Amino acid sequence: MARPKTFDSEEKLTVAMNLFWRQGFKATSLDDLESHLQLKRYSIYNAFGEKRQLYRQAVELYIRTMFEPAIKPLLESDDIGAIETFFADTMNYLAEQPDRLSCFVFEASREVSPEYEDVAALTARANKQLKQSFISVLQRSVDKGQAQSSLAVWQAADFLVTFYRGVVGSNCVEPDSQWMASVLSQLRQVLNSWRAS
Repeated sequence: MARPKTFDSEEKLTVAMNLFWRQGFKATSLDDLESHLQLKRYSIYNAFGEKRQLYRQAVELYIRTMFEPAIKPLLESDDIGAIETFFADTMNYLAEQPDRLSCFVFEASREVSPEYEDVAALTARANKQLKQSFISVLQRSVDKGQAQSSLAVWQAADFLVTFYRGVVGSNCVEPDSQWMASVLSQLRQVLNSWRAS
């Protein structure tokens, strides 16, 4: 008979998520997982499956608890200023982290999505959600008369997705967060150029 679980699966999955987020899939060994989750290997297998399955669940948890809540205000807003707020909040969060973290969706897309179709489907959906959130707020801003009626919403959303990837990627290589203020200022100028006169 299987031994009953004596731990909180969501709590352990959060630990695994943070570990994969910091170290990446390939650099995280089963020994690392045992040590950080404080579970024996068989308990990890019984609760989450093999390492790849655990990673997929970690990506799902990140999308559900961090990524989707972060973009939700964009989907609910008709104010182009919500875009600046989103990026300011993203940069503030990244600047507060002791590790030079990127976005876990970005990292998963780069590291394992080409190899694993299940993870690729998750990251593709998340990336689509990000673009759609920008399209949503931009189109509402146009409809409200706050943004220029001539604004090419889809192209502008593509720019913002690329800008987002640049921000989260830069956080991994820059020695500090001093660059963020000037980058946010440049974004503000772009957003102001999209506003209706």
